[in-house]
Amino acid sequence: LAVIRGLVLPVVRLAGQAQDFAQGRRDRPVDVQAPGEVGELSAALNLITRRARENMEQLRTYGEQTHRLNMEINQRMLALSNILQVSNLISQAGGAGEVIDLVLEKLAQLDETEFNCILEPAPDRLSFEIKSLSAANRSHTGLLLHKKVSDPWLRRVLEERQMRVVDGEATNPHERELTQQLFGMSNAVYQPLVCLGTATALLVTANRKQDFMFREDTLELLGVFGKQAGIAMENGVLSRRAKELEIMDELTG
Repeated sequence: LAVIRGLVLPVVRLAGQAQDFAQGRRDRPVDVQAPGEVGELSAALNLITRRARENMEQLRTYGEQTHRLNMEINQRMLALSNILQVSNLISQAGGAGEVIDLVLEKLAQLDETEFNCILEPAPDRLSFEIKSLSAANRSHTGLLLHKKVSDPWLRRVLEERQMRVVDGEATNPHERELTQQLFGMSNAVYQPLVCLGTATALLVTANRKQDFMFREDTLELLGVFGKQAGIAMENGVLSRRAKELEIMDELTG
């Protein structure tokens, strides 16, 4: 009887654990202590179980990577489509205000933005006014539109004509404090818009994400939108000048 128990019970337990494996319960090792071929079979089943777990983990990882890659591809395709729409409006001689509104609308579709606006300097260039904006929070729009803000740092960014990034890597606490104070945001990109060689406004893109850094491809995309807005502003200025010359020609005969 002891011999039968020593041979049969391990086989029964092994069969039960093999059935568990077949039904998807692969998180436990096969625990059957037996001599000879039954013990070897138990070890082989353990090896198969471990490799199956490893393969399933690899498949899960590949699935997540594929999902992320598909999302990135879709985002890039959307970004390209948005850029082409803005370019098409510019080519159709759309007004500067219309193009800037479209740029802000397209920026609002990015995952990394919650707030976008145009800051235009006052004639004395000592203060700025929020002229156009798009925000995920509708109440932001009413509260901030046409708000006047003033800070020497904003003037310096405009004059230096260089994109400034304020996020988790920012080393100047004043920049983050100012972003929070002006817009209620934690991270922002301040981009001077250049028209006929002169920085005439700031394009601000911001969010409230914690421990956040803007991706390089996002900064490149913001740079493209900024250049498009600057081209639209240049076209507007040149169009006004052309009309003024036409009027002068009519007056002078």
